[in-house]
Amino acid sequence: MKNSIRITCTVILAMLAFETVWAQSVAKKIANRKFEQKGYAEAASLYEDIIKSHPDDQESLLKLAECYRATNNSAKALSLYAKLANVENPEPGNVWYYASMLAESGDYESAKEWYSKYSDLVPEDTRGRKFARAYASMNEFYKDSTKYSVRYLHGVNSWQSDFSPFFYGKGLVFCSNRSEDVGVRKVSGYDKTPIVEWYIIPDTSALHNDISSGLQSAQYTVETKNAKNANFTKASSVEADVIATYGSTFMHDSVRYNIRPSAKVKKFVSPSKGMHIGPACYSDDLERLIFTANERGEKIKRLHLFSAKVKNHTLSDVQELPFNNPNYSVGHPSFTPDSKRLYFASDMPGGMGGADIYYSDYTNGAWSDPVNVTEINTAGDELFPYVRGNGDLYFSSDGHPGLGGLDVFMANFTNDKITEFKNVGAPINSEKDDFGIIYLSSTHGYFSSNRKRGLSDDDLYYFKKQCFPIELTVYNGENNRVLEDASVKINDIETHRTNYNGKLELCVDDGNNSFVVSKEGFEFQNITSNDSYVSVMLKPLVFNVSGNVLSDATRQNMTGVQVQLIESNGNVLREEFTTAEDGKYNFSLEPQKDYEIVATKKDCGINSIRISTKGVHKSTNYKEDLIMLCTGDVVQVNNIYYELNKAEITEQAAEELDKLADLMYKYPDMRIELRAHTDSRADSDFNLRLSAMRAQAVVDYLTGKGIVPYRMRASGYGESQLLNDCGDNEDCSEFEHQQNRRTEFKVLSINQGILDVDGNQNFHIGKSTN
Repeated sequence: MKNSIRITCTVILAMLAFETVWAQSVAKKIANRKFEQKGYAEAASLYEDIIKSHPDDQESLLKLAECYRATNNSAKALSLYAKLANVENPEPGNVWYYASMLAESGDYESAKEWYSKYSDLVPEDTRGRKFARAYASMNEFYKDSTKYSVRYLHGVNSWQSDFSPFFYGKGLVFCSNRSEDVGVRKVSGYDKTPIVEWYIIPDTSALHNDISSGLQSAQYTVETKNAKNANFTKASSVEADVIATYGSTFMHDSVRYNIRPSAKVKKFVSPSKGMHIGPACYSDDLERLIFTANERGEKIKRLHLFSAKVKNHTLSDVQELPFNNPNYSVGHPSFTPDSKRLYFASDMPGGMGGADIYYSDYTNGAWSDPVNVTEINTAGDELFPYVRGNGDLYFSSDGHPGLGGLDVFMANFTNDKITEFKNVGAPINSEKDDFGIIYLSSTHGYFSSNRKRGLSDDDLYYFKKQCFPIELTVYNGENNRVLEDASVKINDIETHRTNYNGKLELCVDDGNNSFVVSKEGFEFQNITSNDSYVSVMLKPLVFNVSGNVLSDATRQNMTGVQVQLIESNGNVLREEFTTAEDGKYNFSLEPQKDYEIVATKKDCGINSIRISTKGVHKSTNYKEDLIMLCTGDVVQVNNIYYELNKAEITEQAAEELDKLADLMYKYPDMRIELRAHTDSRADSDFNLRLSAMRAQAVVDYLTGKGIVPYRMRASGYGESQLLNDCGDNEDCSEFEHQQNRRTEFKVLSINQGILDVDGNQNFHIGKSTN
């Protein structure tokens, strides 16, 4: 009996052990599947349970560390990477991430040592040496820190993630998962936070009032459910002291305050069904929105880029960009100021490693193949590109030496080559992730960060650089009166307008600044100055057009031609002029107008030209001659040469005859006589027949171009109308004989109607003295 009991107990224990091993195996399979699907929050919970019973499971430890890193749980990630890096023969990747976590914790001295160890393990990867050198002297990261102030946006940030702002008109749009729907966070699907949507502050002026009016930094009242957020760092002289809750009571220095922000935050547009929406940008004309999105679902979907229009608070005409691919992500778009080039981030194959910055050009309604910006990309991640108004490219990277996590970098390009590259430094950068920077002007803007001062994950911040105050006044250079509502563009970035006194108070970088001053009806002025008071004199725009009316046959001035100035919008007759013996005409023009100048005379074809002053910002005197073709005119067709004793149309002659065909199209009722001539060599009767054949060859060619035959008459004149003295038995050069072998046309009749012209009114074919 005892033996039976022992056997039974042994079997039960074995079965329990098997069930335990089997359960752990199933849990690990589920955890690994969640990990592969980038469901890091759920995977982390499963790995934590596995490690409790198997603390030496290296695979689970490594994947749990990656889950912590992916979900910004830096403290736990640091602890695990410390364990993984401090083993004999550690994996180089674990050493790299341990160094990175040390930097994110602010321990740059230790980070320097571990980056050096990584460099020893992987000497071909130059990043290790670069980071170690950077942390040997930290001054470079802080050299401009006293020039900036950074403010936490109290009236905007929520307890959830708020990030990646972009401008829409006067408003500020940003991404947030403050809603309570099924969701993702900024890296979609990493944890169980709500869906990311767009929110807008319709007028940033209200936000600036909040920033400067006394919504000072203060620590929020600790609530049990939010007690984990009560740990904050000491304030610096250039940052907000500590944070405050959004729209609720908080405590600071034992005094209770209540935030009532004036900036109103509301949803911008509703996302398309089945999509998470993220970082976006607008074209300069606000016609195209390019945005990042991925589909909702259990599994993580790749980020894609879409174009759309915003109408009635919804997205319309949503279209995928052609470089989307189900096998990799593309996102974080930013237009250049002219909206012709789009920068974005992608982990597509063939890159430098991780996510890289690419660009694609938009030309004739099509996107070019993406181009990797190899000068800035690394084996790490380069994300969140933004092109400032002056053309500088900003982006965030963890592959270049920085203060920790993602740092903001600036690259200045000239002719697609980098002329300046730098880490923008503290206080915009911190030991955490700093990204999504945009500039409202040359001295201030917004960015995102998950630095410790925020309420939770990512939050929005306002930055301002110390600036130099100036007063700029704009005058009418003709009468010295001030000009209200003149446009002033500063350093190719921000644009302001003068007040009713013609004045504008500005705050700009110290030193030389450029100002482009313009107003409709005046010449623009481009000024560079470092003065405190700047006066600008704008000259009124003056336009006029003048010219001569000439005969196409003789190139002589024509008298008695009526010239009309017609404003194209509505064909309004503005002025008319009849030419005298000098053939001249002259009209004054107004800015921002389209004009047509029409010349008419009895028995002549009407001719016209078009002139526009739209978009012209410099006073201009247009010089335009009008060429008239009249009944009886004999015009030589240049370069119509024939081989000796032949009548075939050569290739060179065909090019000139095509111009004559165009002239016949322009005047559909014009009838002409085609007149062919020969030189004096050969018998005169032969020459007469040859010239007739040549004239008929021209008629046949033009008939083939669609000119009806009854409009043309072929005439051969042989050697009867020589242009020089090279008659029979005269000693002349080949060139002189060639002058006599010519083709002309004579206008028998011409219509009087005004026909559509393309602006190239000089239809001169040649001239004849006959």
